[in-house]
Amino acid sequence: MTALALIGLLPRPLNPVAAPKHVSLTKPDWTALAVPVDPLAMEDEAGVIDLADRQNRILSAYIRDGDVIPVSLGAVFSDAAALALHVDAAWPSLTGTVNRLSGAFEYSLHVEVSAQPHTTAEGAEDGAAFLLAKRRSHNARRNQHNARRAQIDSLVKIVDAQAAELRHFRPRGDHRLASMALLVARDRSEGLIEQIADWSRTAADMGLSCRMIGPSPAYSYTIDRGADV
Repeated sequence: MTALALIGLLPRPLNPVAAPKHVSLTKPDWTALAVPVDPLAMEDEAGVIDLADRQNRILSAYIRDGDVIPVSLGAVFSDAAALALHVDAAWPSLTGTVNRLSGAFEYSLHVEVSAQPHTTAEGAEDGAAFLLAKRRSHNARRNQHNARRAQIDSLVKIVDAQAAELRHFRPRGDHRLASMALLVARDRSEGLIEQIADWSRTAADMGLSCRMIGPSPAYSYTIDRGADV
C-alpha cells in the first residue's frame, strides 16, 4: 500500500524549478509537501534514511525561493484528505514558527583543527635541557590553545551579530572545536559569508579550518536533531 509522508509546510505556494518528484497539496492558508512511501519500508533504518534524504533534497530546492517549515519525519497518512485534516488542525499552533522563520534560512558552521604542529622534547642533551624544552613545548601548546579559543570567540561575535538566532552544539570528533547553527535573514546572508571568509583567512594561520553549509531548511529551529548538525 502506498501512503503519503508529510515532509514540510509552506506559508505560501512556491514553484521551485529543480525539486525532486513529490506531492504538493495547497489550501488557502498553507501548502503541504509530501512524498509517497511504503509504510512497511518505514519500519527499518534504510527506509527512514532514504526518506530523510528525499526530504532534504526537496526542501532545499524550495528554500531558495521562499520560506519552508521542515516537519519531523514519521507522520504518514493514507491519502491526501487525511493529510489535509491533520495540517488544518495543526496549522494554528504553527503561527509562531512561521513568523520566526519568515525571510530566513539556516547555515551550519563547523570549526576544526586543520593542522596540528608536532612538538617534542626528545633529543635534548641533558636533563635540564630536556625539562626546559618540555616546558617550552607545554607553554607553546597552551598559548596555541588560548589563541584558538580567542579566535573562535571572535567568530561567535560575528555570527551572533548577523544571525537572527544562534544555537551551539557539542563538537563531534577529535578535531572539531565548535559547531553551531545560524538562523539568518536572506538579506544578511551575503554579508555574513564575506565576514566568515575574512575570519577563515586569519584562522588558517592558527591551523583552523571553517566549513559553512547552507542555505538549508531551518531543521535546527523546527526539529530537534541534537548534535547532528
